[in-house]
Amino acid sequence: MRPAFCAALLLLCGAIMPWAHADSRGHSYLTRMWNLDNSTGQDESKLNGLLPHRQNYLVMRKTGSLNRQPSSPAAGRSTPAPYDLDSIEAKFQLSLKADIASHGFPGWMDIRTVRYWLAYTQQSHWQVLNTRNSEPFRETNYEPEFIVTFARDPASSLRFVNLGMLHQSNGRSLPESRKWNRIYVQGGWESGTISMLARRWWRLAEDQALNDNPDIADYAGSGDLVLHWAPENESQSVAILLRSNLQLAGNHSFVQIDWATPKTMGRAGRVHVQLTSGFGESLIDYNHRQTTLGLGLSFREW
Repeated sequence: MRPAFCAALLLLCGAIMPWAHADSRGHSYLTRMWNLDNSTGQDESKLNGLLPHRQNYLVMRKTGSLNRQPSSPAAGRSTPAPYDLDSIEAKFQLSLKADIASHGFPGWMDIRTVRYWLAYTQQSHWQVLNTRNSEPFRETNYEPEFIVTFARDPASSLRFVNLGMLHQSNGRSLPESRKWNRIYVQGGWESGTISMLARRWWRLAEDQALNDNPDIADYAGSGDLVLHWAPENESQSVAILLRSNLQLAGNHSFVQIDWATPKTMGRAGRVHVQLTSGFGESLIDYNHRQTTLGLGLSFREW
């Protein structure tokens, strides 16, 4: 079942990415990703086609520091015995969004349109070579999201502002359960072939008895920054994700660098290189520091 699931995932991504690319020529990266020019012209009562949200990829990656015994300061959330894990595993991410409604805006603060999205991101870590333990999925994170996009005048350097609410969890029982809910504000800037997304979030309070990871904000921080570059011929792309708790003492940070190379894999795929370092590559690893290197393929997001 697991190989069949992954094959279905790849086929889905391969089918979706050409749709996203179909009418993108001549538009900037952020315009394509967030439909800032309101180019669909579709009936607002109908669900528009799916678009990429974050990156979609499948890589084989190796970690320099296995998290064999996940822990949390919350009672009953620490693994009693170490897991038998491999340092090499498959990591894949599927991230899509759907435009559910939009309307015009009178132009206050150069805002032209308001658009509403439903998004979903799933990231899985699969011990595909761990045959002695039936090749388990070590961790899967589920992240549904609601987003309101305020698109601004194309001449503005601040292209849009997002207001969002999201839930992230790994859907597991104790002691491995991890989850949190957030609201955020995000700005998108663009200049030529370089774009930047800056986001600030706030965790929503929850009952302490149900809080799986009370200190997650100390490790995942209170926001992130994404820098993206792609040449005009769209032959490749580089994305850099940065997170930090912005503390001089006890600093916990994370960096992820993704390079979709000029080498193609079929119509929609590219050879993909991913480097990560720091805390929180996944929810179960939110307070574990590691460095990973992955190689695989990603699906076009432009």
